[in-house]
Amino acid sequence: MWTIDETRDIAFRGAILGISAARLWDHTQLRQINPFVPITKQTVQLPESYIDVTARSGSLHQLTGLRLRDLREQRYGDLHPSDVAQLLRNIQCREYRQWIASIQAHLQRASQHKATRNLPEPFLPTSEKSPLRIAGLNCALTSWLAAHQDDLAPAEQWLNRIEKLTQRGLRRDEFNLSSLTDIDEWPHDRPLRGKELLQHLDYRETRITIVPVVTPTKRQLQFVQVTSGLPMKRREPRRRPPLQANPAYRDPVMGYWIDQIEWEDLFRSEPGWRALTARGEVVTSNQNPTGICLSSDEAMNLASAHANAIIPKLTARGRWSRYSVSGGENYREWLITLPHFRFSYYNRHFPHRNVLLHLRCDLRQGDHGNLVLLMQEAQSDWAQAFKRAGRAGDAGSIPAPPWAQEWHALALKLMLLHAASRNADGLAWTTGAMQARRYGGHGQKWLQRLYDEILPTEANRLLRRHHVLVERMRIRVPLNFTIRPAEMGYEVFDEDGRSVGVAATWNEARALLPDGSTEQLTDMHGVRLGAGLRAAIIQDGFFGWGHGIA
Repeated sequence: MWTIDETRDIAFRGAILGISAARLWDHTQLRQINPFVPITKQTVQLPESYIDVTARSGSLHQLTGLRLRDLREQRYGDLHPSDVAQLLRNIQCREYRQWIASIQAHLQRASQHKATRNLPEPFLPTSEKSPLRIAGLNCALTSWLAAHQDDLAPAEQWLNRIEKLTQRGLRRDEFNLSSLTDIDEWPHDRPLRGKELLQHLDYRETRITIVPVVTPTKRQLQFVQVTSGLPMKRREPRRRPPLQANPAYRDPVMGYWIDQIEWEDLFRSEPGWRALTARGEVVTSNQNPTGICLSSDEAMNLASAHANAIIPKLTARGRWSRYSVSGGENYREWLITLPHFRFSYYNRHFPHRNVLLHLRCDLRQGDHGNLVLLMQEAQSDWAQAFKRAGRAGDAGSIPAPPWAQEWHALALKLMLLHAASRNADGLAWTTGAMQARRYGGHGQKWLQRLYDEILPTEANRLLRRHHVLVERMRIRVPLNFTIRPAEMGYEVFDEDGRSVGVAATWNEARALLPDGSTEQLTDMHGVRLGAGLRAAIIQDGFFGWGHGIA
């Protein structure tokens, strides 16, 4: 039996076309952008509007840009009618009907979602002006065509001019992903203006979204005991009340209540518990349609599950904080994703589709008390997996990622933009030796090359025009204590690894430090960012590929 919880991509044996609910899942479960129509009480009745049609390309399947509903309405795009007919026959099976029913139930649950609590501030603002949709990321070819939009030339001459730009700094990847490479689609009966090419330029597949690694908190609500005898204002339940109901617990933030009740069974009165929303609605579930619980804990769990579905409370402590230098504030894990890319890639570290990069960072003090953004890690599992597959002669098993050759440069560009937007006085990153110790020596040569050679070289290249170079930066790191991100704040440990306590804020966590707690200044790589440089970075940004056209 197929369900969306277990099966999100379906390929049929011997068929060109398949179907996928992967992007719907990414949106509803992992807070990726919504590439479909908004989910409402009306659209949940049209689940095939949220199912992508995929086409086999070698050993991989790619998005066709069509939804299953398009095919039902005879909008086939470039698909061959016989392939469409075969797909429609394939999805007449009982398994598909079960699958589409699970998608409709999934959409129904998603339509109840109203808001999110505790979502981290965005990594960077989005921008419609950027071809990649990230403020501060530009495209060299876009800028060049904007400067030559009044030029007039035949299609072949334009193509030759753009080809020559690859010798002056235009990255081949940028050109190949620009939608301008297919000259057959250009008019050949007349000369073209540069602005026509500019309008045709499309980087849709490489539009970036940056999502934080967040999960719902284990305890969505924090109930406190109700003091008896105090007057209380609340909406009473709309259903017929039980024989007796006494408010016992209340969540002061969201307004949920837990009542101790007596309810009438067929033969006698029975004790029980129930949960109520702030609007006086009895909380129920498919497993408990009456809402009557046997214990207060059961009622609290029922209320928390309801809050998680309606207005979830999130924690941003991430998944891999144990592999980091302790002692930083606002630790975050960020995923740079390509939700519109036609192929799908998944790695073993995160469940999200098409994670091009993952970045881990936090804020801490430098040697003069200045604010430094520390990049704990920058990695591209996708680029590394593609490289390994190529060495093994099996490159076709993994889709080629954009930025395959310069993902480390993209990571630095994004981190510099992030540091500037946070008014940080510097950006630092760990040394290769620190990374190797963190992972027990695994991959030591590569880690030293990445953190000690590649990243410093790229940073120097990016900031040389601002007369700033990579230098040794001394960053404060705990010596005999540890502070780690907790579910809703920070947890402090002494030098023996014993928990000292949990605090909601960074300052409260610092106040829990045991007597004698000290920090040491640790050498790392970094660049200093004065106010002028921060302003220049935000104003000018960086090119998504390369460093511009000379």
